[in-house]
This record gives sequence, C-alpha cells and structure tokens, in this order.
Amino acid sequence: LARQLMNLLELRLERRRLGDTLESIGDPMVVVGEGLRVTFGNSAARKFFTHGGEEMAGLELWDACRVSRDRRFAAAVGQAMRKGERQQTEFFHSYTRKWLSATVHPSPDGLVIHFHDATERRAGERAVRALAKESQERVQRLETLRQVALLLRRDDDEVEDLLAKVADVVPEAMRQPDDVEVRIRLGTVVYETEAFPENPMGSMGVEFRTDDGVAGGIEVALYGDEEEGRVAGFSQDEQMFVESLADMLRIHFERSHARDTLARSERHYRLLFEVNPKPMWTYDLETLCFVEVNAAMIEGYGYSREELVGTSVGLIRPEEEMETFVNWIANYTDDEVDHAGLWTHRTKDGRMLRVDITSHPIELAGGRRGRMVLAVDMT
Repeated sequence: LARQLMNLLELRLERRRLGDTLESIGDPMVVVGEGLRVTFGNSAARKFFTHGGEEMAGLELWDACRVSRDRRFAAAVGQAMRKGERQQTEFFHSYTRKWLSATVHPSPDGLVIHFHDATERRAGERAVRALAKESQERVQRLETLRQVALLLRRDDDEVEDLLAKVADVVPEAMRQPDDVEVRIRLGTVVYETEAFPENPMGSMGVEFRTDDGVAGGIEVALYGDEEEGRVAGFSQDEQMFVESLADMLRIHFERSHARDTLARSERHYRLLFEVNPKPMWTYDLETLCFVEVNAAMIEGYGYSREELVGTSVGLIRPEEEMETFVNWIANYTDDEVDHAGLWTHRTKDGRMLRVDITSHPIELAGGRRGRMVLAVDMT
C-alpha cells in the first residue's frame, strides 16, 4: 500500500511538473487522455481556442480546440494513436481564421499536442511564390515584346499579316494565356483571333493614333465563365504591357509611313533631277567633287558620268576663274537658294560656255554638306 501511495504521489508530481512545463510554453499545448478528452490545456491554449480563458479539461479534443474534426488534423491524431509515432500537419482553423501547425506526440497516458500559429509564415511563403510568379510573368512579357520587335523589324509583311503575327504572340504575355483573345486595328484593317468573344468575362484596350492621323488600337479579352482560381480582370503589369505594345506598333507604322514618304520623295526628286533638260549636278562642299550629275550635263559638257562623279568641279572651270570660285566657297553661307549669276564653264572639247548658276544647299550621305546646281546656258 505504501508503494502504491508513493507511485501515486510520483505520478501526481510528474503531472504537475509536466503541467508547469507546458504552462511555460508560449504556444498552445493540450494533453489528451482516454476518449480523446482534454486533461490539460495551458494558458496559451485557453486564450487561443476559447478567447476567454475558459477551462478546457474534460472536453473532447474537437470541441475544446474547435477544430470540427478537420480531416488533416484528425488523420494526424489517428496515426499518432495507432502507430505510437509523432505526427505533424498543418490545417486551416476556421474558428480563429488562422493556419495552424500541429505536432502530435504520443505519451503513456494519451497525446500531447503542440499547436503553432503558421499564418504569417504561410503568408510569407505565398508572397515569395507570388513574387516569383510575377517575375516569371514579367520575363515572359519582355520576351514577347522582343518577339514583336523582331516581327516589326521585317518590312516584307502586309499590314494585316503583321497584325495577325503580333496578335498570335500576345496571349503568351498574359496570366491566363489559354483564355485570351486579341483584336488589333490600324485604320480600316482589323485582325482578331479566332474566338474573340462578343461578351467577354473581362477586357482591356489601348487606342493610339499615328502622326499622320491613322487611328489604331489593341483589345485583349478573356472569354468563358468565372470559375474558382480564374481571374476576371487584368493586372496593372498586363495593362502596361499592352500600352507598350501599342507604342511599338504606333512608332513602327509612323516610321514605315515616313520611310514610304521619303522613298516617294527620293523617287520624285530623282525623276526631276534626271529628266531636267538643263544641266544639273551636286557636289561636296568639303572635297569640291561631283557627287551626282544628270543626263543633260553629260550631253552638254561632253563628259561621261564616270569621268565626272568623284572628280573636282575644277574640271569644268577655266583656271582663271578657279580662284574666284574658291573665294566664293570660303565666304559661302547656308542660304536656301543662291543665284550666283554668270560664270564661265569649259566643256570636254574645250568650248567655253557662259552659264547662269542657281544653287541650293542639300545634305549628302553621311550628313555631309553639299549643294545642288542648275546651269542655264546663256552663250
């Protein structure tokens, strides 16, 4: 009997020491005995699970901790009881709206369960995953813009074909690429992907207008019904991507129009220069060499094109006038048009011509300064 009393006292002392130890722990701790009834809950557990610090002893584990037999938590408790091994799990505690990490320790009298608030850690992990995903999406958007830049670099596509190629790569830059349809417009030319919806779940658009007044726009739409995990709208990054794409298209078509205009101007200029019945030429103000000559000059002065281009303009001037010409060049100003008056020129066969000279400044290849000259034979 004395031995039994001593064992009982030792057991009570052991439980008291265990209670003191558990009480000193800042996380919620509960001890569960027969029938999964709580025999002890530390102050952290009473505050966390009851909000009022009510006693938990005697209540079933599920009621005391308000876990409503959460599937993952219940499985960990069952495994610890059957196998006698420590189990660990995480679950969402709907009563406190927090994520809890639970470690279930088997003991001779039942279970000791340690709870830890994992809400902040999980939020941090979610933030890291979201940041990584956002970074991947931004890299993909930059890659898509690079692809578009390569497409725009080619000038051999018709406008509709180019719009189609651009529209086909846009979904790759969206968070939900499989649910995205695209419509791109430039003037009267419109291209839209095959399943562009009449009533999209979400849409965004950017309008633009080129310098020559041609209106254009890009519209991106989400189709389908809202489901769990699907986003009905677009992010700010996606909006910025579409705005960047619109700017690229606007600049491309402005440059394309400028190139076409310049090419037409050059063709018009060359036509006027080549077919002019009066001798015309251009020369470099630094080297004083011929750059271009027209057919009338070749015929009137008797030199071939090869003999003139790259040769000094002194070739057609008598020696006695070269000093006057050089002085005129030294005092030259960038007047738009200069009527230089009568000068003496010499043809290949030695004839002297009295010509009335009019010239104006031009920009040569490489940005070099030059002049274009018109000569009227007054002999």
